[in-house]
Amino acid sequence: MANFLAELKLHHVSRVAVHCAAALGVVVALGAAACAPNFADTAYAPYSGDGAAMLDGQAYVELTTGINGPINFRTCDGGPVFLAPALAFDAYVINSAAGDGFPLEVRAGPAAPFWRKSICDSQGRFTFSGVPAGDWIVVTQVKFASIVLTRNRGNVGTQMLARNVTLRPGQNAVAMTTRLVVGRDEFPGLE
Repeated sequence: MANFLAELKLHHVSRVAVHCAAALGVVVALGAAACAPNFADTAYAPYSGDGAAMLDGQAYVELTTGINGPINFRTCDGGPVFLAPALAFDAYVINSAAGDGFPLEVRAGPAAPFWRKSICDSQGRFTFSGVPAGDWIVVTQVKFASIVLTRNRGNVGTQMLARNVTLRPGQNAVAMTTRLVVGRDEFPGLE
């Protein structure tokens, strides 16, 4: 009986080791996307304080009812626009948001003090001034009054727009746009 239990234990330990090795192989195969990167205070030093860069931008979604059909625009009107350091932690926070409605500034966690915030006007324009030069990610969301059925994205209520920018001293500009194609039969009131 003791031999049987010893063999059972050895077999069980081997199977657990194989499963653990397989799981580790999946994590290695997926790379950094499988795990959230660590937040490192020292990496944020260039993003603290004021700087000599300024960013003017505009964010909107173009809704078309066909390839050459009528065009309607939706902007980030009244919504927040964030300027986040272009570091692995911040990119992970933004990429994992996927328009689920959870506020980005809350998701930023320990990086939040280094994020800058602006508000879009009715034309989708926004400005950041006094920003340190360097690599940043600018991100916002365009929200629709109701769910829009699109050919290229399915049902959408929001569209996240994000772009990497390199800011230099002086004025910089960025436009963040995307185009969603909506079929006339699927959404006839879009004229």
